[in-house]
Amino acid sequence: MNGSIDASNTLSNTVTIKSIDEVDQIVATAGEWQGSKNAKDGGPVTDFSPKSVGSGDNATIKFSVGFICTSSGPTVTTYADFKFTFTVKTSAGTYTIDAGNHHRLNFPPS
Repeated sequence: MNGSIDASNTLSNTVTIKSIDEVDQIVATAGEWQGSKNAKDGGPVTDFSPKSVGSGDNATIKFSVGFICTSSGPTVTTYADFKFTFTVKTSAGTYTIDAGNHHRLNFPPS
């Protein structure tokens, strides 16, 4: 999954983005989904850019989050909807962001 975070630096110095962590939670399932509703996973986001935002600048932090699927092929339409929360640690503090929209991982019947 590819994502982005809009950042605005109103400070008088450059803000360094130290790390981004994500938590994903299943909020809905259908069909033969094997995971349980409300299950959580996540970890560090290692592929993001830029790593800093200059004083008075705006930036879009772009990143990707990988998914691993072990489905062997459902016989009916199957999906799970995920909610994402991101924790962004910067030189100016730590910020928690609720993604707001959900991501659907969908498997058509085989």
